[in-house]
Amino acid sequence: MSTPAKTILKVSDLSRKYREDTILDSVSFSLLYGEILCLLGPSGSGKTSLLRLLAGLDNVETGSVLFENRDIRSTPAHKRQFGMMFQEYALFPHKNVEENIAFGLEMKKMESAAIDKQVTKMLKLVGLEGFGHRNMDELSGGERQRVALARSLAPQPRLLLLDEPLGSLDRTLRDRLTAEIRKILKLLGVTAIFVTHDQHEAFSIADKIGVLHNGRLEQFDRPETVYTTPANIEIARFLGFSNLIRGTVDNSGTFFQSLSGKLRFPVNRAKSSFRPETTLLIRPEGAVFRGVTPGSRIDPFQLCGIVTEKSYLGGGYRVTLLSEDNEFTFTLPLYPQPPEPGETINLTLAPSALVCIDDPAGG
Repeated sequence: MSTPAKTILKVSDLSRKYREDTILDSVSFSLLYGEILCLLGPSGSGKTSLLRLLAGLDNVETGSVLFENRDIRSTPAHKRQFGMMFQEYALFPHKNVEENIAFGLEMKKMESAAIDKQVTKMLKLVGLEGFGHRNMDELSGGERQRVALARSLAPQPRLLLLDEPLGSLDRTLRDRLTAEIRKILKLLGVTAIFVTHDQHEAFSIADKIGVLHNGRLEQFDRPETVYTTPANIEIARFLGFSNLIRGTVDNSGTFFQSLSGKLRFPVNRAKSSFRPETTLLIRPEGAVFRGVTPGSRIDPFQLCGIVTEKSYLGGGYRVTLLSEDNEFTFTLPLYPQPPEPGETINLTLAPSALVCIDDPAGG
């Protein structure tokens, strides 16, 4: 019988204001030992403000923060034993790689032999063996970020806080480092909170995702759940979903109908709002190309239209079509090759790709 995971961090009703502006609005969540939480949201959503409160860099005005069941609101930042890693690296230009990594260990007044051993371990961990005596100006951006990670991990922090650490790197390097950082954190069993506005980073590194919007924690769940079932239309739009149709769900909660009445699809009652008014999300990967002519009219998951745009993505196509005055965009495989703009397309939608989501403002 496995031992239940324990909570390491519990945040309750955390709020913060700047003059008349609400920066954080009653944020609450819990984090388990060894979990990686990603705070995801657009600029100004409150991600960094929340991280600063957890780090002790700003004072908590309202709410509580429990770390290992102890209230840490009055604990100074330097006594929390949290590690921090920033986008700007914050490395000392006058120190070499080894000296940068050793800095936190020296502050803890560790013995030289123990410092050397830990620095060697960190260099191997981040793939920088043989780089110890190099200066900062001899390193690439990715190598500097590895040094920053090694320095933040060397003192064995109780919690690691990462604020957009890969934001200045190109996409290919970011993808590679994201995978490496997750692998390292899991290997060491480090609990971490990772701030980003990049959904691809968030989905690939996190065990849990907290989506912030206007200072509110709108959704807190596993990455798969956030993607497949956004809590509301703001999250859906932030994630880049564009196949959003306003409409209603019938009394049985099993059929969605667009406001125009021209589109009607079965929906899962468990995923739909209990209010009749709702917004239907059709995820872009949730369609299969069946041909250029309409299929059986009794297929409730059929969607037919005219192709308006077609873009080659390398591993597939992005196809935009117009159906009953609604525009939809889907990602389709290379084969069978989708029709060209101006031609008719017939798609079958996967039932799991249709989700009714909250839209209290009506779109």
